[in-house]
Amino acid sequence: MKAVATVLTYWSITSLLMLCVADRAPANPCMFVANQTTFLADPDGNCSTFYVCSNGHSLQLSCQPAGVWNEETSACVPRYSVFDHCSRKHTHEAVFCEEGLNGTNPYQDNCAHYFDCHPISSNGGRLLKRSGECPYPMLFNSGTRRCEPYRFVQCGPRYEPTEPCEYLSNRCQMEKNCEPCQQRFPSCSQLEDGLQPWSGQLWTSKFMTCKDQRVLYRGDCPSPNLPGIQSIFHPTLKICVSVKVTE
Repeated sequence: MKAVATVLTYWSITSLLMLCVADRAPANPCMFVANQTTFLADPDGNCSTFYVCSNGHSLQLSCQPAGVWNEETSACVPRYSVFDHCSRKHTHEAVFCEEGLNGTNPYQDNCAHYFDCHPISSNGGRLLKRSGECPYPMLFNSGTRRCEPYRFVQCGPRYEPTEPCEYLSNRCQMEKNCEPCQQRFPSCSQLEDGLQPWSGQLWTSKFMTCKDQRVLYRGDCPSPNLPGIQSIFHPTLKICVSVKVTE
């Protein structure tokens, strides 16, 4: 009887350990991703961890200590920055689409953002969620389910971005020596339509064209190709003028 009790106790403990290990073992988030290479956020909600999926195999990687994974840009971004979306919603929700959704759909918090739902295996099942952003200054039309010129899109309750630096694609992520967006792109906020000086670049050749609070064109005054003469944009006259360069 003692031997039997010992065997039963052994198998009971062994079974319990196996159940605990099985319960805690992380599932392969890439097991249904076939014949493609893509990135996935950590389904367990670890903001600094992400996976590289290739033919059903997964490679777990981590951002730097001060970084978190951004599903929309597929890049590591500074923790607690405006690009950190992980703290506002569970990462698992950004990996797979909700039941009943398919094709291309609008995000409800930004009129320039959308996500695609498509099968991740030939057997169907759950749909992978891939985020995207319209190129500036286009917006996502929830009716036609595509990016269109902003004047054809009704955003409704969705936030409508108008400035170049409100688009994630124009912002610095974690690249070294990245020039801040506000230095690379001008802003037409609170400005009238037409030619306008580039704030921060006054009395230089740089100018922009504004329409509906948006930057439709940014460029430089043409060079006069004359010795000692250069062309600048006059911030008051709002035209390109030639000035003599003094030594």
